[in-house]
Amino acid sequence: MGSDYREQAYSYLIKLSEQKGYVLFDDIMSSADRWSLSIEDVDWLSNTIMMRGIIVYDTAPSNIQDSDEYDDYAQTDYNETFKRVIEIDPSLKDFIYKIKNIKPPQMREMAQLKYQLKEGNAFARQRVIEMHLRIAVRVALQRVKEYDCDMADTLQDACVGLIYAADKYDPDSNGSFSSYASLWILQNISRTQVSQRALIYYPFHKKESYFSIYPLLKSLGYDYNELLTSEEVLKLVQKRLNCGVEQAKDAIYQCIPLESIDTAYKTFIKSNYYSKTNNYKNRCFCIEDFSDRVIEKCVEDEFQEIIKMLKPREQFVIKERFGFEDGDEKTLETVGKMLGITRERVRQIESRALKRLSAICKERNFEIY
Repeated sequence: MGSDYREQAYSYLIKLSEQKGYVLFDDIMSSADRWSLSIEDVDWLSNTIMMRGIIVYDTAPSNIQDSDEYDDYAQTDYNETFKRVIEIDPSLKDFIYKIKNIKPPQMREMAQLKYQLKEGNAFARQRVIEMHLRIAVRVALQRVKEYDCDMADTLQDACVGLIYAADKYDPDSNGSFSSYASLWILQNISRTQVSQRALIYYPFHKKESYFSIYPLLKSLGYDYNELLTSEEVLKLVQKRLNCGVEQAKDAIYQCIPLESIDTAYKTFIKSNYYSKTNNYKNRCFCIEDFSDRVIEKCVEDEFQEIIKMLKPREQFVIKERFGFEDGDEKTLETVGKMLGITRERVRQIESRALKRLSAICKERNFEIY
């Protein structure tokens, strides 16, 4: 009869772990009281639960409060990292605050979680992702410092990379999760990160050259004019990439911000070149190198067709922000008031729309790089 009771207690704890993703030691003791188990049966129950790989906590996991005492086994002080991210992009303050309030990894916690993660335990997945979000923040900040890219977009890509890592992690072959996750975070950032010419699509093999030389040229302190005209820079890039002149120039151009599409289009609209003849290619003003090609593509009828492929709200934001209707560019705040949303939300819609336009141009073989 005693063995039947302990099996019932065991089945109950299994179901409880499936519901919560873990059990507490108090749950084990409550089960022992409920089924009047002996000390030997309680010992058997505890060992069996642990051997099955079920996560067992002393207390229920929760976000930390200012007065809480806890052990931080991350072994890294992230306060300066969090502070710097908020300085770069104040709109991320609430997100960073939530990450700060997530309890960091505890002693032997990952050892308990990793096999449950592999088995698809929803709680283990959420906990692993949340307690490693600070790594995503740190890697994203390092990337922003190195490549001067957008903080919010980079952090978003870092978090997506962390999720990929959690879903693909194999504790028996991938080593420590933090190292494995860092690689996935970097890989996803690199895949989606744009060069200094964000409005131009570059395939990844071209961006690899940019990733290689941008930190170097930045550290040497060259301004944009020097990058374009310096023979020393050209030779330096050729040596670094082990390539010819044209490939080196192509890589250098990626390091130079392109004149924004809104400024260029506004100039075009206000000029006397705009006419009903739509003879854009003959009348379009010249912006050095790639810029003239981009503007040609933007003002041609083809672009008007492409922009219709965006969602209505994305179309509105792009047209108002870039002045496609009247040449009058509007600020994020102005467009936000027109739509009844925040300026940060407008920025997100604009960013998503531009990425979608780049993808559409790629599908249509618009060779603008």
